[in-house]
Parts: sequence; structure tokens; C-alpha cells
Amino acid sequence: MPRHTNRGFTLIELLVVIAIIAVLIALLLPAVQSAREAARRLQCVNNLKQLALALASYENAHGSYPIASTTQVAPKNGCGDAGSAFVGLLPFLEQTALYSAFNTNLVIDTDANSTVSGAAMAVFTCPSDGDTDSASFTWPAGTVAFADGPLPMRFTSYAGSMGFLAMSWEGNGSLTILRQANGVLPPSGWGRCGPPGTPSTVKLSEVTDGTSNTIALGEHAHALLSKTDAPGTPCGGSFYRYQTWCAGTPPIGALLTEHYPINAYKKYPASIGSGLDGQGGAIIQGASSFHPGGANFAFCDGSVKFLKDTMAPSQSARS
Repeated sequence: MPRHTNRGFTLIELLVVIAIIAVLIALLLPAVQSAREAARRLQCVNNLKQLALALASYENAHGSYPIASTTQVAPKNGCGDAGSAFVGLLPFLEQTALYSAFNTNLVIDTDANSTVSGAAMAVFTCPSDGDTDSASFTWPAGTVAFADGPLPMRFTSYAGSMGFLAMSWEGNGSLTILRQANGVLPPSGWGRCGPPGTPSTVKLSEVTDGTSNTIALGEHAHALLSKTDAPGTPCGGSFYRYQTWCAGTPPIGALLTEHYPINAYKKYPASIGSGLDGQGGAIIQGASSFHPGGANFAFCDGSVKFLKDTMAPSQSARS
């Protein structure tokens, strides 16, 4: 009778098989990552689409776009931020109950409005924007001028366009600077409840460049900002201080400028957490994303387009 023997793999054959598998994984990994990024980018487009439709519904209901940045009398210590355009959009995002919890007669950063400021909203965060969707920060009691208790805050990956305008702490109360805001969501400044003559809400008829050519909202990558700066220092703690979805006052709140190029962080070597002026300000205030090659923008006609970061900034925002 013939004898049969079972022959196993030699060590060299085993190593060859492992090497082939490693090469295949190396070839497939970029494709998997690309597919994941494509899915994240699609979700980002859907978020902006939803926000753009809510913006259009608001304009149709009220005859103008929502107020983007204004000031309100605070319960103590003068005036403060009365909330962002996103707060006004809540009823059009199926968040009527949350909007009903907002006291429009008070500033956003006060105890009475802490339910709104601490609310997590998935539509305000891009899946590619680091841990922004799960990030939160609570200002301890006694550290916020208008609140006695702890004040929770949530962040946003998106912001309204205030046009070709760069803000600084000194410029927030300057009419000369504020009047440069030619976007559909211009700020009104924060000096003593807003200086008279500041930009007001914008009507659809004032978008003379055409709704399909005018940016309403854009990406504003929050995870770019520094987590190492102390939150209590001036211009510090940028990750915890800037780009909260409920705040409107630039550059703290949900507004961006078209003054700087898209993804300025790729072009400027400055520290991301360094101040509001110059290179740090470009990163804090400008449009940005973690999508390769550019960022998504929602236009006034409700469309969403991907704009490459090789584009030069345009001084024409709405007219």
C-alpha cells in the first residue's frame, strides 16, 4: 500500500504568504480610508444642506435672514452676546422645544439659557472634524460674567458668512469695520448693546450677486484650535472659547470671514492658537475643513458646493 504524508509550510513559504497579505492590506488601506472620508464628506454635505434649507425657510417666514450677531442687555454687568443665527434656525431644524427654552430677552451665556448652550446638535458638526461632535466644555461657576452657576458649551463645525471682514477685539465695536461686512449674516458688534448704525438683517432682495453665487454658510473646522491654552486667559483656550454654535459674536461664535483663503492653516506657519490678528486670526476666523483639497459651502439657493483651497479670497460676498 502506498504511504501518504502531509507536507506542511516551510518557514520561507509562511513568510512569503505573510508578506503578500501585508502588501494587500497596504494597498487596500488607502482605499478604505478614502471610502470612509467620502462617507464623512457626504454627511457633511447633508448637514450643510439641512442648514441651508432651514435658512431659506427662515427667510421665507420672516422676510429676512436671521440676525447673526447682536447684543442684549445682560442680567448684570451690562451687555452680552444674544445668540447666533443658529439659535434662530432651531424651529426650522425640528428643534422647536429647544428654541422655546431660549430666553430671547437675555444673553446666551447666562444661567437661564444654559439648556440651549449645552445642547448637543449633530447637524452642527462635521464627522471629519475630530472630536467636535462629542466635545463639550463647562465654564466653572464664577468664571462667566453673566452666569452664577456652571455654563456648558457645545461647538460647531459650521458658521455663517459675514463676508469680506476680519474681526479683532478692538474692531467688534467699530462701525468702520462692521460696515465692511457684506455677507448675508453680518455681525452687529458687541459694544454697549451694539453701536447705532451697525449692519442689520439682510433680505433676499439684497443678494444681488444671485443666490447660486452667494455663500451663506461654510465649514469652520473646530478641531484645528488649540487645547493647550488656558481657557481663562485673553485670546487663550481657543478650542474651549471659540466656535460655539449658540454664540454669535465673532470670532467667538458661529461666523466666518471670506477675507482669508480656505484652509489657511495649510498656508500659514503660525501657532493655531495665537491671537485674533494676523496668521492666528486667519485660522480662527477663516473657512477650513479636514476634507482633502478644500471645504464645503452652502449657498443662498440651498445648494452645497465643494470649493478648493487653491481659490483666492473674493471681496464680493453678496453684492
